[in-house]
Amino acid sequence: MGGCVGRERGDSRGQGSSRAGGRTGRKRGARNEPLKKERPKWKSDYPMTEGQLRSKRDEFWDTAPAFEGRKEIWDALKAAAVALECNDHELAQAIVDGASITLPHGTLNECYDELGNRYQLPVYCLAPPLNLISERSEEEPSDTPEAPPPPGRSSPSRCVCRRGETCG
Repeated sequence: MGGCVGRERGDSRGQGSSRAGGRTGRKRGARNEPLKKERPKWKSDYPMTEGQLRSKRDEFWDTAPAFEGRKEIWDALKAAAVALECNDHELAQAIVDGASITLPHGTLNECYDELGNRYQLPVYCLAPPLNLISERSEEEPSDTPEAPPPPGRSSPSRCVCRRGETCG
């Protein structure tokens, strides 16, 4: 029996892409783009609070593995989404690479595992809506203006980054 020798598309020198990391068992014909730093911008059908957004995300992450795909891939996608929310792009990329997840468009909206299973993440798991209602604690005085979010952040959501510090 004969064998085929090939190289990745767009690679005219015959050297493998540094992004591929030696993976050859990917979905047939699938491109693999690096994870983009930009988060999607979207507007909810109705204004929602941070708590409602968290509940909606929790419901998705709790139920998604029950329908299709592998639990370890869903867990990796959730970790990558949280890392992106914390603006830790390097960690998110490392998680995606470590789990052998293919990103045809460079986003977590649509991705594939090494067996070719398709995973689709809703936009609300990747970024807060533009019409997010900020919740104020009752301890904060309401007459003080709220500080704007740091550059690159669109919501005051909280998460713990890999270094143990709280982001947001």
